[in-house]
Amino acid sequence: MYKFVLCFVMLFSACNNSFDASAKDAYEYYVVYCKHPLGHVMRHVVSSKSWRNSYGSRSGVYRFRDTEGVFHENSTGCYTNDKMRVDKAGNLK
Repeated sequence: MYKFVLCFVMLFSACNNSFDASAKDAYEYYVVYCKHPLGHVMRHVVSSKSWRNSYGSRSGVYRFRDTEGVFHENSTGCYTNDKMRVDKAGNLK
């Protein structure tokens, strides 16, 4: 049992050491464009986690929290893709 725990700890520490926090990409945010019911287009900068979970597949409603902490829910036309990577300020790559 001791060897198993030691092996598990070594494997876990090796996985954590391979990630270098200083090499993190500055452009880890995405942009979601949504049309407001009054007609204007809104541009939201979201984190990569919020971007991956922004669309409700059965409801057709976009639900996400932007980088400022504001929660958005929009059922009208929203658009995004993985090429719209920006930094936290919203500057394009």
